[in-house]
Amino acid sequence: MKKKGEKQIIDSISNSEKIKLMQDKIKELERLVQQKQIVIDVTNKMIELTEQEHKITITKNRKNDLI
Repeated sequence: MKKKGEKQIIDSISNSEKIKLMQDKIKELERLVQQKQIVIDVTNKMIELTEQEHKITITKNRKNDLI
């Protein structure tokens, strides 16, 4: 029984459903990260090969690069 001024909160999604949704989201984000990493790797290889073939420098040398 509710006391005066209390509100009943109904959780429409159970904790196990929330966990499943979060796990699915993590899997999707991991897949996206893998795809982006492949694009980065291929791009870097193309730059490397082009630099070697044409004997030019394409990449910038920046002090704050994380890679």
